[in-house]
Amino acid sequence: MNSINPMNYHKYFKTGQYERLYILAGAHAHGQTFHIYVLPLGEKAKSNGPNNAPRNSNAVEVFGVICGQSGWNEHYGWLYNGKWEEDFFKIATEVKEKYESQLMNEQYQNDAMRITGEEEKLALLGDY
Repeated sequence: MNSINPMNYHKYFKTGQYERLYILAGAHAHGQTFHIYVLPLGEKAKSNGPNNAPRNSNAVEVFGVICGQSGWNEHYGWLYNGKWEEDFFKIATEVKEKYESQLMNEQYQNDAMRITGEEEKLALLGDY
């Protein structure tokens, strides 16, 4: 299985359902939280807010706190190993690429606005 910690993907996710996985990318006073749940086949996630587990009674947490005191010094890891790890990394790669593409597009638009604004200033100064 992949040795990269899913916590490294926190910033790319918003809490919600991704295929059969429910990903909780939250935060508390001491940092980021990240939990992954496997949902029952064919079942839609029942959201319970951005920092809470889904309300699906049969959802199984497969990535979460493995040791430490929650909210203070917790450490995250896989609670159960299985095919969902591979699925998570496939989804994470897609979500990361989309996130980075959007970031590049925003940067391009900001650069274009800045250049256009600068051209307008130069044109105004040229008319002086």
